[in-house]
Parts: sequence; structure tokens; C-alpha cells
Amino acid sequence: MSKNPVKTAYVYDEKYGWINVSLFITTAKAKLENIEKQLKLNGCLKPVKV
Repeated sequence: MSKNPVKTAYVYDEKYGWINVSLFITTAKAKLENIEKQLKLNGCLKPVKV
């Protein structure tokens, strides 16, 4: 894990109130990395245009 300082940003959502964006981004990134690892293990990772 990189030890970059996490910038804290908040977004206001009518349903949830103030959401910590940096927290959301890091968890989403971690999930993506886990998915990529699984795909590589399964041998079905192909470049995808987003």
C-alpha cells in the first residue's frame, strides 16, 4: 500500500448527508484491485476501454 496522504473531501448527498469522498475512493479502488487480481488468476483479464 502506498503511504500517500489522503485528501479529505466531502460531498453532500440528500439521502446520506455528508460523505467522505476519499474514503469512498479508497474502498472502490481496493475493490477494483481485488477484482483485477481475481481476473488475472482466472486468466480472463483483457484490456477494457472505459
